[in-house]
Amino acid sequence: MAMRATARMLRTQVRGQNAVRASMYAGSVRLFSKKTRREGLGYDRRQMKAEQEDDRIDEELKAGMGQEDFDFQEVLDDGFMKDDHNKQVEDLMQLLNESLPEDDMQEEIDEGERIVDFDTADLTLKRDEKIFYDIDHVNFEKNAKIWSIQDADVPDDDLQLKRIPLAPPPDVRSDLEPDLVTADPIAKHNKQHIGMYYDMGVHGENMPKFFLSQMEREFHMARGKLLMVRQVGLDIAQEIKKANGQVMMIEGRRGHGKSGVSLYAALYAKEEGQLLLGCGLEDIGLWNDLKGRIETEPHEGLAYPSVFAMPDMSQRWFHWLRDTYPEEMKKITLKHDHGVEDYYEVKPWEDDLDQEFNPSKQRSIDKMIPEADREEKPTLYDLLNYGSQERTIAASLTRGVFEEIRDITEMKVCIVMDDFNSIIINRKERDSTKSDFVEPEVWKEIPRARLSLVDGFLSFVEKPPQNGSVIVTPTYSNHKKRGLERYKKYFVTKEFEVDRYNPNEHKNAFRHYSLSTALNPVIDWDTYPRVVGLTGRNPDELRKLTENGYY
Repeated sequence: MAMRATARMLRTQVRGQNAVRASMYAGSVRLFSKKTRREGLGYDRRQMKAEQEDDRIDEELKAGMGQEDFDFQEVLDDGFMKDDHNKQVEDLMQLLNESLPEDDMQEEIDEGERIVDFDTADLTLKRDEKIFYDIDHVNFEKNAKIWSIQDADVPDDDLQLKRIPLAPPPDVRSDLEPDLVTADPIAKHNKQHIGMYYDMGVHGENMPKFFLSQMEREFHMARGKLLMVRQVGLDIAQEIKKANGQVMMIEGRRGHGKSGVSLYAALYAKEEGQLLLGCGLEDIGLWNDLKGRIETEPHEGLAYPSVFAMPDMSQRWFHWLRDTYPEEMKKITLKHDHGVEDYYEVKPWEDDLDQEFNPSKQRSIDKMIPEADREEKPTLYDLLNYGSQERTIAASLTRGVFEEIRDITEMKVCIVMDDFNSIIINRKERDSTKSDFVEPEVWKEIPRARLSLVDGFLSFVEKPPQNGSVIVTPTYSNHKKRGLERYKKYFVTKEFEVDRYNPNEHKNAFRHYSLSTALNPVIDWDTYPRVVGLTGRNPDELRKLTENGYY
């Protein structure tokens, strides 16, 4: 991965006639990181495309070897590609820098922009780190400096001079009141909070990453993990509080903020102490089984009659669920018989080969509850820990885990699924969104809905937890939505519409982007009506305008 990132960086640093030469350098880097397919195993679509791209670069490389200004064959003959990979990349970088004119490597400083000396500035942020910090709505210069360091487009080893945006002028500051952010718990939000930005605080830090992934660009522009409080979010929070087995769908046009409202609802469930689950682990979806395999013999699913077991991903999900909610899992007594004689029978590795192919078993051994601390009846924690010791065991118990989650009585449960129409079967299976996993010998393309873990979450929509709620949010980019009508007709109990910003929400968003210096240059109120016209009060359009700059 680092090799591919270096290749991209090499291409972006070239100018004019050096582009061909740098492409050759970059192509040689890609050769180092090229993956080899393991015979007999399926592998994902992105790896296939990456290898095709490698082959294309190889051909370009061969075609360009005859250039006079760079004899690649001579480099090969000298053993350049036989050294350590890291040293090879460093040598490539040095060759590229020497080939570029010094003027091409300099950044022009525009008029009207100030310079900050990083040697004297008391700031330690690195520009490639995604750091979210508190917004200081009074100290504009501080915001500007932090943002310039985080977003400056200069090499990491040349942090001497950076440009910083100008702070809002005094006549604008007086009109930008620093009362836009609230840290009040969502349970205390009311109509007075509508239009304000909610600071997630510790709840945002503890949220599983896949819940936050849809909002990364908004967080980037909002300069923090902040969500706008909207009326529809308050309405959904009231329904979540009931937890009576309802299924809610969040609708709205593209860019109106459906994902933001969905995350707001998930945060409310988290604050209320509900067990919050979604169709993912860490920061990936459960259908992105990039490391594992599937069983090519289908079996009966919970939502669909024919699904494929996911041994590797099931094992990883068991580990994740046990470790993410350890105390909650220990409180949930098993309600079903899963054919397990002893839930505490987690055996050590049989031999070195077993250890090599199943390295995560040690986690199951370490996480096993001591005999003196065990409950009278086995818990969901015990089931997850038992199943996580082996891939095949995890695959066989996947259905049982979802049945246990559905019948939880010890606490309320909230299931949240964004991009819902990307994981369902549409009217025709060929129109359904496919998984990234490919099994070349048997199944060419497998819909996400026919993977066992995804099927388990879809079953919550058809048969929701009676002591909880389910929230689904469709998307309107890159995925068809014909299959949604079936869910609306038979399973969804209540729909919520997310509209564009109302005038007050849009004005507050404009104020916030200005205060945090995300909007640069800052627009005064005389030109604000034009911003309304350009964005149509569409949240996504306002973010794009802020992101791309307005002059």
